[in-house]
Amino acid sequence: MTAEWQEELTTLSPRETKGVDVGLDDDSPEAKRARRSAIEKKSRQRRQNVLRRMRQEVKQLEDHQYSQLSLVTQALEEDRRKLLKLLESHEVFQRTAEAMAKRTIGAGRITAGESQEDDDDGVIWDTGVPRSSSFATRVRVRTPVECYELVRETYEKIKRFDDSGGYFESTGASFMGWTDNRRLDEDMALQYGFTKTFPLESAEKLLTQTWDVFTHPDSMAHLSFNSSTTTRWQVVQTLGDDLHIARRDQKVPNMPVTFVMVNIIFRLQTPTGYTLCMRTIPAPELMDALEPHEFYYDVFHWTHFNQAFDEEGRPAGCEISTGGYIPDAKQLLASKYWLFELALSVLRWEHMCVAPLFLKSI
Repeated sequence: MTAEWQEELTTLSPRETKGVDVGLDDDSPEAKRARRSAIEKKSRQRRQNVLRRMRQEVKQLEDHQYSQLSLVTQALEEDRRKLLKLLESHEVFQRTAEAMAKRTIGAGRITAGESQEDDDDGVIWDTGVPRSSSFATRVRVRTPVECYELVRETYEKIKRFDDSGGYFESTGASFMGWTDNRRLDEDMALQYGFTKTFPLESAEKLLTQTWDVFTHPDSMAHLSFNSSTTTRWQVVQTLGDDLHIARRDQKVPNMPVTFVMVNIIFRLQTPTGYTLCMRTIPAPELMDALEPHEFYYDVFHWTHFNQAFDEEGRPAGCEISTGGYIPDAKQLLASKYWLFELALSVLRWEHMCVAPLFLKSI
């Protein structure tokens, strides 16, 4: 196009006006002025045409360049999203690897303590809880009658909670299918719960998988807290395949205390399915031996694995109803953190016992 402009601008010649009939002598001043005016007019028109075409071409070039830059911007934005997704997956992998490494170290610290009832009792699993003189305290071993009395009393208390009715508050939200409810009873104790139905799962299968999680220290640590929390687990007593008693110590980062518990963990069959419970039980010999940085924490948590049925009475999966009870208002500060972790723990439980929460494609 530039060559065209140059050709048009350099080929302007008086000869182009030979056909102009001004009605005058070719050599007269008036004829010369007429020819000059015609030449200037023709030149002006050509310059205007050239400028118009130049503006059009500039506009076309600008539009083309803008389109190319828009495509580049979109491609860069897509690359950015992919890189962020890749970075997220690498961060998740790194956190998982760190947690596994920490638990491997903890597993390496497992030691067999002095047997209290059988070969499995007294086993200790530790990922770095601050040392305490209370570690040397022997928790009293209960008789089978005492253990089953604890189970009976605990289950009756759960039944009272379930049958008490009353008003429960809820956020009204459903996160990943889970719904919540909570209330304060007349003693200002907090009751809470989460519910979800799994139509493709059986109650017995989910109970078995959950029991395996609750009775193994590494999986229980992963279920209860994130990898930054250190854990100590000491088997105190086992009674058959359905009842365990263990001491649990939890040290949460940026909190000055270590939470100490002696928990009874049991499972049993109910008219509607199964129930698994973990509850703190009295251990006065341990409570008297705690150091100032240790706090004996009261935990009462249960999960119902209820058989679900459709309108025609056919099996329709399993309804999970997990709940708990915090009786001591003095524990409110610690409970705020504990309740947050409980909300996360139901998602961790689903990930471990049902299916992964997310399927990522990189």
